[in-house]
Amino acid sequence: EIRGAGNLLGTQQSGHIVAVGFEMYCQMLKSSVNQIQGRRGQGRVETSVQVDFVAFSEAEFLEAAGKKAPAFIPGDYIPEPTQRIPAYRQMAELTTLKELESLTKQWRDRFGRPPLPVQMLLQCAEVKLQAHLRGFSGVEIKDGKLMLTRKGGYVLIGGKFPRLQSNGTHARRLTEAMNLIQEL
Repeated sequence: EIRGAGNLLGTQQSGHIVAVGFEMYCQMLKSSVNQIQGRRGQGRVETSVQVDFVAFSEAEFLEAAGKKAPAFIPGDYIPEPTQRIPAYRQMAELTTLKELESLTKQWRDRFGRPPLPVQMLLQCAEVKLQAHLRGFSGVEIKDGKLMLTRKGGYVLIGGKFPRLQSNGTHARRLTEAMNLIQEL
């Protein structure tokens, strides 16, 4: 059944989105459409990412009063909500690093150079995809520790969580986390 954005995001379907989360809902929808069209999809990315120094919404960023890095699509980058919602959907449907690269290029061509909040959002998406590629189901960065989960358990190095050494910018800390993920 073909539905418009109003039906997908409106009251008729919002219970489903709330139940499984926006990212999972978009990935499930993309997977179903690919299956119906006879295309083989990449599957869903079920890796969760939580970073204690990143605010994933403008409200969280304002509440943190400068203690967290912004990672969202600000209204001055993509002014129209009717364009921002599909942009978030595109982010939620990413399953490969190639798709992320293509999306980044598309946004740059269409909306211009991404501001810091968008750069951080894209970097968090890359961390998520790198972790997924290496079989991790969860990435949490808390108090300088990189806590990775795989098959329901934490991944420890020498009996400890890897620690981020960088005291630099938030972007450098995310890069360091991504490098650790790639090494494991």
